[in-house]
Amino acid sequence: MIGGVTHRPLRLGLFLPGLALICAAVVWVFRPALGYGFMLLDDDLFGENPQVRMGLTRDSVAWAFTHFNPELTLWIPLTWLSLMLDVTLYGPDPGGMHLTNLALHALNTGLLGLLLFKATGRGLAALVVAALFGLHPLRVESVVWITERKDVLFLCFSLLTLGAHGWAVGRGTDAAPAWWRQLPVLGLLLCALLAKPAAIALPGLLWLVDLWPLERRRGPWALAWEKLPHLLLSGAYGVWTLLRLRAGHMFLADTLVDPFWERLERSQVGVGHYLRLTMLPRDLIPQASLLEGRLERWEYLLTLLAPLAVSGLVLILWRQRSLWTGWLWFLLALGPSLGLLPVRAAPVADRFTYLAHPGLLTALVWGAMALLAGRHPLWRLPALALAVALTVLAAGATRDQVLLWKDDLTLFRHGAAVDPNNHLIHTYLGNALINANRWSEARAAFQRAVAIAPRDAMVHARLGEALLKEGNHGAALFHAHRAVGLDPDRDVGHLLLGHVLLVMDHPLPEVVTHLERGVAVAPFPHLALDRAGLVFLKQKQPQAAEPWFRRALALAPGHGPIHLHLGLVALAMRSPEEALPFLQRAAAIIGTDTEAHLLIGMVHNHLKQYRQALEPLVRALQRTPGDIRAAFQLAWSLAALERPAEARRMLGQVLAREPDNPEALALAATLDDPALTPQPAPPVAESAD
Repeated sequence: MIGGVTHRPLRLGLFLPGLALICAAVVWVFRPALGYGFMLLDDDLFGENPQVRMGLTRDSVAWAFTHFNPELTLWIPLTWLSLMLDVTLYGPDPGGMHLTNLALHALNTGLLGLLLFKATGRGLAALVVAALFGLHPLRVESVVWITERKDVLFLCFSLLTLGAHGWAVGRGTDAAPAWWRQLPVLGLLLCALLAKPAAIALPGLLWLVDLWPLERRRGPWALAWEKLPHLLLSGAYGVWTLLRLRAGHMFLADTLVDPFWERLERSQVGVGHYLRLTMLPRDLIPQASLLEGRLERWEYLLTLLAPLAVSGLVLILWRQRSLWTGWLWFLLALGPSLGLLPVRAAPVADRFTYLAHPGLLTALVWGAMALLAGRHPLWRLPALALAVALTVLAAGATRDQVLLWKDDLTLFRHGAAVDPNNHLIHTYLGNALINANRWSEARAAFQRAVAIAPRDAMVHARLGEALLKEGNHGAALFHAHRAVGLDPDRDVGHLLLGHVLLVMDHPLPEVVTHLERGVAVAPFPHLALDRAGLVFLKQKQPQAAEPWFRRALALAPGHGPIHLHLGLVALAMRSPEEALPFLQRAAAIIGTDTEAHLLIGMVHNHLKQYRQALEPLVRALQRTPGDIRAAFQLAWSLAALERPAEARRMLGQVLAREPDNPEALALAATLDDPALTPQPAPPVAESAD
């Protein structure tokens, strides 16, 4: 999309500030995400991946290029390296990862506008496309969700590939480019593939931009033959990926595969769905379910027919190259995600439009310009006003969508309201409620998920956990057996079954058998070992828990929660001195963890190291301002350091929440009568619950 068009300096001088303003608007609209944490959607692969949390090291780089787990992701070494670089630069907190996602998206917005401008010379139209792309609500999932680093990274390399191609071939040429000019194009194409396999569509996109806007004077077949090296590279990568997916059992069994014509119809509906969301971006949610169950019959038919109608219009207006090249770009970029292949994947998702939207938006804007061609110049003013109004409306809707991603409860409550028959949304909502310690509401969410998807092992396991927490052991045992029966090669069912059997006093060998089975089939054994240790720790058996945590630590020494749990084991065994190094290591790895800092402060208080207790307790309160445990411990430290005024202020926070708190009342009494010297409660393993 880049070529050798000459521009007057004034036009370039006006264009670049306009593009900078659009990029600044993108940063402003998405800025709230910089304060967000990891989401449940980030899962342990991205949020707590010990390899990523190591930063850029020799071992982590080797892992990035050798890791391929098709159940969770694909081979994306450049995406892993970018996340590791974030950890090296910013530490393990998610804020740095959000910053890089936003920076890449702003860069992509600028690159798209610049490439269009250089290839067409139409600066105002290029600015409109860049603004609509960068500020559209469909961008939120790709930018705010850390897991989708692969989206913003692979589009960056894709746009650079297109730019390098324009440099290699020029605009309006009829000769093949020199072979050495193709080397940067192939190198950038490889980088895009290593960021996300969806870049396999790039050779087709290169062919389309040859036709427009580069308008090369070679025949279509000659241009296609010219793309043979690009096709071989992306084709080899695509075939290898499919083989790995098949090896990882990501292809559906023959009995579960719908007939091809049904998959074709579903893909056509998917295209119509993305067209509708482009024009009316509302009710956007992650993990959306199949459209057949969400749309009314008339909506489904309209969505099915919309792509045919647009294709017919494009054929009628075939002389407008910008229309059909943009439309074909849209279809080609969506192709890998439309469900034609019988693989396990999300049926529809906002993120799938990240590469596809530039083509569609370009077709829309250049089509609007074609309608205005030959009309009185005054028509341009209302057209420009409409473009500005649409951009402002899109920016407002995008900001609202960004705010929905501020935490899991907000996001998945919205999702459940939009798509009430989506069992994945209800499962995530239940998990979010568990994290908020609202177990009865979580149980209701899991029960709803089981009612929708009674053959999903994961939702049975999650419901069993909620029932176990509520003390309903019999029902928990039923759902644990159900989870194992539905999917015996999944770790969650075996781990839950081992936990329930331990609670119900079954023989220890039976418990260990299921826990070991869960570890054996787990995609990340260190997480399964950590969870197995928690099974014993929650039952007040720290000696039995410790070997599991030690095994987990040997596999993942950079995983913060394991250090925290070993610290809890030491505390439960009344060894605060041994607990301190583990807790300090956990706090260093998981900088945002309130519990680790709180327990460090409690240990220092217990050891009468009051001055050392201040910093971790202050950090705990900064991260969770309403935590009365941290407030009380800080008050104790301040009182012991003879800072009564500050101690009274902290005690005031405790007593405002719990007026009858006996420890706080006793400490308050000592501030008035120094002869009284109550002892602080020793640190306990509360986090195990």
